[in-house]
Amino acid sequence: MSEEIVEVGKEIDISDEIYRLYRFPKGETAMLKKPKSLVIDEKGIHHITDKAGYTHSISPGWIHLKYKKEGNIKEVVLNTKHTKKISKKIEPEVIEEKKKE
Repeated sequence: MSEEIVEVGKEIDISDEIYRLYRFPKGETAMLKKPKSLVIDEKGIHHITDKAGYTHSISPGWIHLKYKKEGNIKEVVLNTKHTKKISKKIEPEVIEEKKKE
């Protein structure tokens, strides 16, 4: 599997993604539905604009990222410890946002 290199400050079209789910060390999650574009700044912050026009900023402390693209039965998983993309089959209804307690 290949690793993707992303240019700092460059806008990336991610409008083919259905959702993005970021997981943090203490179990917190951030789910973004219908993302449109992604820009990663020099500090590693992910700035994601959704199809409604809202921009969400995700701090670089995430440990796990998964996203699903339209038309795919697989989701893509990226762990910061391994930095390689791993694909696995899932059922879409299994994906839920974990609520903070």
